[in-house]
Amino acid sequence: RLKEVVACLEADPALAATYTAEALAGKAECRKALARRTSLALGPRTLLLGTALPTEAGGGRSLLAAMTGLVRSDVAIVVPGLGDRGLLDEIRRLAIEAPGKIAVHPESGPGAERQLLAGADAVLLADAQDHHGRAAGLAMRYATLPLAPDSAANRDYLVDFDTGTRTGTALLFRPDDAFEGLSTMERLRDPAAR
Repeated sequence: RLKEVVACLEADPALAATYTAEALAGKAECRKALARRTSLALGPRTLLLGTALPTEAGGGRSLLAAMTGLVRSDVAIVVPGLGDRGLLDEIRRLAIEAPGKIAVHPESGPGAERQLLAGADAVLLADAQDHHGRAAGLAMRYATLPLAPDSAANRDYLVDFDTGTRTGTALLFRPDDAFEGLSTMERLRDPAAR
């Protein structure tokens, strides 16, 4: 489980609270702060999904397609404020069409990235060519479940969550099917996966 992987987070002025693998109450505070900061409407069972930087080379089109399908679910989505301008403009248009469901983080930089990771329940990674695995590794550090393509570095060190044994460190999906990421969201509904 991801709770076993998360390291103790030191005092960080960018975060609303700190937390450890044993005491996750601070994660809930970070979630509330991120929702307030981005004006997202969260119910008690709403999944707060962060995303990787939206870039053309990093699977941005797949990310956009998945977001379009997710607005009908009980999911709120936060996108980093950096990335390809064209993709961010399209995401902002989606946010206008689905108020309270999609937001572009109003800040950029390392502090904003840490706020997103600390507040999100899961992070959708769309780059099937990620050869470093940095985004998934950072997500796990902040007790945030990576939803990642089963390819490149992700395939090398992430373990797909198995509902039978309740083990794994991520939810993986086929990189050639953007909409398989949507079915991955159903797997995320299992409380043991979080």
